[in-house]
Amino acid sequence: MRVLFLAFFSVLLAVFAAGNAKLSPWEGGFVLDGKLNETGWQKAETHSDFKPTSAKGRKTVEVGTWFKMCGDADFLYVGVDCVEPRMAELDRKGGIWISDGVEFFFCPTGKGNEYYQFRVNAVGPVFSMYYAESGAIRPDPYAPFWEHAVDLRKDGWSIEMRIPWRAFYMTSTQAWSQTWRLNVARNRRVARQDMSWAQLVDDFHETKLFPMMEGFPKKRPEEEVWIKSAVLSAEAMKDGVCKGTLAVEISTLQEGKYTLKCQGIGDKAKPVEAVLKSGVNNLSIPDAEFKSTGRNQISMVLEKAGKVVGERYYTVVVQFTPVKVRLSRPEYRDTFYPGQDSSVIAGEIEVMLPDVKTVELKFDGKVAGRLNVVNGKASFSFKTKDLADGKHNLFLTLPGKETENTNVPIYKYSKNDTGHTGAWVENGWLVVDGKPKLPRLIYAHYYHGGKALDEKTDADDLGLSGKDRLLRKVNEPKRLIADIEYREATRDVKPCQQMYDVMRAFIEKHRNDDFEYYYFSDEPECREVSPVYLKHLYEFVKELDPWHPLQITSRSPARYLDCADILVPHPYTGPMLDGKGGRFLNVPIQRVRNYVTQITSTGRKDKVAGIMSQFFSYKGNSVYADYPTFEELESQTWSCVANGAHFIYPYAYHDLGDRPVIYEGLRYVMTSLRALEPITLLGNTIKLNCNLPDTCDAAMLERNGKYLLIVVNLLPTAQKLSIDDVQLKKIKQWHLFRVEGAKLDGGKSKYAFELKPYECIIATSEPVGEELLSRKAVLDKIAQLDKERLSRPNLLLGNGLRIEISSSNQPRTTLGMRNKLFDGTRDVFAWSNADNYSKVETFIDMSFVQRLVPEFRKLRIYGYPLDEKVQVSIRKRGEWKKLTPVSIKKEKYMVEYDFGDKSRTVRMRIDFPKKNTPLELYEIELEP
Repeated sequence: MRVLFLAFFSVLLAVFAAGNAKLSPWEGGFVLDGKLNETGWQKAETHSDFKPTSAKGRKTVEVGTWFKMCGDADFLYVGVDCVEPRMAELDRKGGIWISDGVEFFFCPTGKGNEYYQFRVNAVGPVFSMYYAESGAIRPDPYAPFWEHAVDLRKDGWSIEMRIPWRAFYMTSTQAWSQTWRLNVARNRRVARQDMSWAQLVDDFHETKLFPMMEGFPKKRPEEEVWIKSAVLSAEAMKDGVCKGTLAVEISTLQEGKYTLKCQGIGDKAKPVEAVLKSGVNNLSIPDAEFKSTGRNQISMVLEKAGKVVGERYYTVVVQFTPVKVRLSRPEYRDTFYPGQDSSVIAGEIEVMLPDVKTVELKFDGKVAGRLNVVNGKASFSFKTKDLADGKHNLFLTLPGKETENTNVPIYKYSKNDTGHTGAWVENGWLVVDGKPKLPRLIYAHYYHGGKALDEKTDADDLGLSGKDRLLRKVNEPKRLIADIEYREATRDVKPCQQMYDVMRAFIEKHRNDDFEYYYFSDEPECREVSPVYLKHLYEFVKELDPWHPLQITSRSPARYLDCADILVPHPYTGPMLDGKGGRFLNVPIQRVRNYVTQITSTGRKDKVAGIMSQFFSYKGNSVYADYPTFEELESQTWSCVANGAHFIYPYAYHDLGDRPVIYEGLRYVMTSLRALEPITLLGNTIKLNCNLPDTCDAAMLERNGKYLLIVVNLLPTAQKLSIDDVQLKKIKQWHLFRVEGAKLDGGKSKYAFELKPYECIIATSEPVGEELLSRKAVLDKIAQLDKERLSRPNLLLGNGLRIEISSSNQPRTTLGMRNKLFDGTRDVFAWSNADNYSKVETFIDMSFVQRLVPEFRKLRIYGYPLDEKVQVSIRKRGEWKKLTPVSIKKEKYMVEYDFGDKSRTVRMRIDFPKKNTPLELYEIELEP
């Protein structure tokens, strides 16, 4: 492992020592034919010297490969030539990853934390994808407009590509760099050999090892356009053609008049002209037509002043249901739960068949009503008498359309006889054993926090309503059958019998346990898991277990609305430093809010809308990542509450103790929500009239005559907000929440606020939360804790990027380890040998670079379990010198070694004694 690390490090140094390549300017015309014979190619710089990946065993490549890369104002041009003496052996029938191909990787941020992949095969299909979180997720079904051509000859093959700069639409103007990190790699399948321009170790996605290339143009602000999605609301089916309205979501940077043109949606749908604001916009295209159900690929082009500024392909899922029944009583899962009034059954019928004028209802075999269908809809309500527990049937008959008759099972449970926790959804809230609840949880509680942090959080009052690992059972399909997504779950199909059998066994094993909900799917949109597939399983599970809702975490909640009962979007804001003294959010807080309103705007009270906000940093992926500020944590939380979020579930735990702003910010948010729960729980939300509805939230929550005012600035700039709403006049006095002694005059309808960046104003009609620390006191506490963290006499503090680490359990990247081991935080997990502690000796080897040569007397190690009998060695004059401490001080999570005399070194190694349990390390300190 150590040899592999040194190879990795030497390659990294070589990359940066060699200097950056430069993007060649494109000159002359262009013919897309795969032949690299244009003037532009002749003048461009050639890049060759392809290398085998280190871990594959080969030291040389057998054939030549070179590429050229050029650019002009509008396009990126890429040309590749592959020498191949075995052309007759090329696989001409294999799939995208089976045949010989070339892969292209582009990191427009220059940082490797997000990147684009393109693949072109010698024969056959092509591929493109966008990756975020250093490859961990795929947050968009990436499908840009781009062109390619391949030319085959006797001794090889060549590629031409032309990619518009706007094809890199997932990268914002702020994050865009003029120096990109990139690579070109080749799969030579005929010889089972991988080769790459960059020297890689294991695979083609090691973006941190990609070379840099200068000379890329700035991103045009008018081309910061993300055509995010297109969803069809089917309205009719005639002669095999499905007709409906297409809803398109578009994010733009610049406000202005735009024209959206779509192809693949029929001839009747016309281009849509609209004034789009800066931020998220929703457009509707009526008269969209599709000749087949299932997945249909369309193209969308957005123009401004006659110029194309955004374009992409998108797969629209077309589903047509002739008759839809939506019950309002009972609303959730068509089931009456304990305490609910079952004397009336009511709902609405939507008929997509134009010649149906009446519908007959039968309930348990008896006629319950005959309805007239007007404009395809009919509402119904009928009384029931002494409705018995168990299953009932609501049967709809369509005269002349007997094949479309519909049966709706309705259930009633007067009490929970199962002997375990029972939960359901009522009026948009989670109800547990008959009591409504506002869940306040940390996602992945105890995950990678470490024993010290676990002990600390268990002892602290963080305002949580529980621990998620105790409240949920994970029945995600891919965790039940490892390869099920590869086999079928990404297709719009019914699950195989094996999936049903395994899911049934899981439900039967756990449904009598005490928990509240199933965790059904994690980020399905990032892996293109089909909502059709998940809905089949959802219907199966809710039939087997009526007492536990299903939860999905997804950035596409509208897409998966019918696949779960609790939908928790996770639009992480991704705070980043731009390397120029600036800072920005990858996902603006406006967009965080809009993920919640995707759910609440449907009016579906049988769904719980939640939010999984970012209480962590991507520092493990990028040196430019930052932590959220206190104001950002406040703004996104209160905004989501104002818009109906009833499940607060931040992703926090493994970074929770990294910074006081995260730990105390979480405590502040959760204890605030707990104190306000008497108002927010089941409270009626009233949206207030204001002058800035797109960039501010202004809402009032009311319950039992008590009121909560929420005002939120969603922008990183100051704003002047005016509210004018007569409903405010009834409150005689507003008490500012967690602001000592501060009040707002009541009894008036107009208010004017000069809001600071991300400022939140929270006020109540009666004093609430007076026992809590004030907001100012919390901020003072955070500042004091940060001062203590940064003022310790530690030579390594904040120098993680100057320390190269080799260890007995080497992670793929040491960035997270280097950030956490030397950041002044003494009780948060940074490294463990859990994977191999019983197989190899445990060590940490630190090389100090970039003029960091510590001169120290004491070494402190924070972790668990620790042992006094470590061996500390330093490198002196090319040899290892063992250090012997004159005294040792040991605490539960710390051991300190005092060596008496000072030592100076460029390298240190710590060998830990072998134990029967894994070792956790939190912090390493050297004191002068």
